[in-house]
Parts: sequence; structure tokens; C-alpha cells
Amino acid sequence: MRDAQVLTVWEGTANILALEVLRLMRKYRIHERFAAEMQERLERLTAEVKPLARPVEEGLKELVAALARLGGQADEVQTFHAKAIANRMCDLYLSIIALERGQENDRNQRIAELFVRHVWERGLVDERMTSVREFDLIVRCKGASAPLAHS
Repeated sequence: MRDAQVLTVWEGTANILALEVLRLMRKYRIHERFAAEMQERLERLTAEVKPLARPVEEGLKELVAALARLGGQADEVQTFHAKAIANRMCDLYLSIIALERGQENDRNQRIAELFVRHVWERGLVDERMTSVREFDLIVRCKGASAPLAHS
């Protein structure tokens, strides 16, 4: 009991989670099931939110291609990329949940649009300050402002 590892905070939560994802990929090939499930969920989206899913679909393709390239690489190369892979998997999963919720009503669709744009089109500076402009919609559950122009 004295030698039991209780918390691994010395590495940081994100790094520990990334290493766990890498371990599960190696042992159970969870990345294959993850990609298949994300693709299935994207295909089930309704026509109303399907156009919003384009960057998510591209992100999934990029993940699958990266995993194929990394599959035959040395352990240290895979470990180096583990955090980026885990982060991409989280972005995909959260984006798909947002899109699925966006099918429920106009407000949720608008929030899904904002979320997908935030995750997949983020830059260092948000000239439009969209989250500030849409504060009432997101936080106070009030009506949407003018529609966002699609880039």
C-alpha cells in the first residue's frame, strides 16, 4: 500500500490523460472505434445542422490520417503526439455533441454553430468577439442576435 501511486499530478492532468489515450490505442485500438462512432454520428445529423459539421468532418479525416501515419512510428514519436491526438479527439467529441444538441431547437443550433466555429476556426484574435456578442443567447437563454455570416 505504501508504494501505491495515488495521484499523478506531477505530470499534469492533460499529459496523464494523453498517455492513457495512447495506452488504450495500443492495447485496444480504441481510436478505430472512436473514429467509426464519430463518423456514424456525423452521418446521422439532420440537414439543418449538417452544413455546420464540415470542419468537424475535416477534423475527423485529419485525425484518422494522422493516426495512420503515427501507427508505425517509434514509441517516443507516438508519445510526443499523444496530447495533440487526445485534444483532437476531445474537440471532435464535444463538437459532435453540440451538433446533435443543435438539432433540438433554433437556440441550440445557434450555440452549436458558435461552438464549432470557436473550436475549428479559432485564431489568436477573434475580430468579431462572437462570444461577447452572443452572450445573451448562450448564458441568459435569450433570443439570438443577427445571424453570423459564414466565412
